[in-house]
Amino acid sequence: MYIPPKLMLSCLASGALYLLLIELALGKLEKYLARVGLWENYPTELIRAIGPGARGWNLLTQFVLFTLVPTLTYAWFYLLLPFEGVRSGVAVGLWAVALGAAPLAILLGTRLRLPYPALAFIVLGQLIKLCGSLAIIGFLFSL
Repeated sequence: MYIPPKLMLSCLASGALYLLLIELALGKLEKYLARVGLWENYPTELIRAIGPGARGWNLLTQFVLFTLVPTLTYAWFYLLLPFEGVRSGVAVGLWAVALGAAPLAILLGTRLRLPYPALAFIVLGQLIKLCGSLAIIGFLFSL
């Protein structure tokens, strides 16, 4: 598997920029929804204040999981299967969230009785990040 360095760097840079912008937008939306009352039924023991170190670690983890690993995986599958374009990236993102995050959110909502609006916000944020990142990677590979 060979990825041209220019393609690899463009996938990583654009994916990182996209994740940063979405993370900032979701942070603003989360603060607004906290004022409206999204987290009011949430157990206070589960809510932690996030400092700059934790935020940086979170962004690094998301970069690895949503940009670096999908870029390398997409490069490997690109040789075997004819996936290309934005639609294939969005389809894979929807498939991953439907089989991964959604069942976990449903389980947490029923077993731990966590409020569904907060879980839906978290899962929707993950869906937006993953689908957008994979759509960018699919688009760049189709050029």
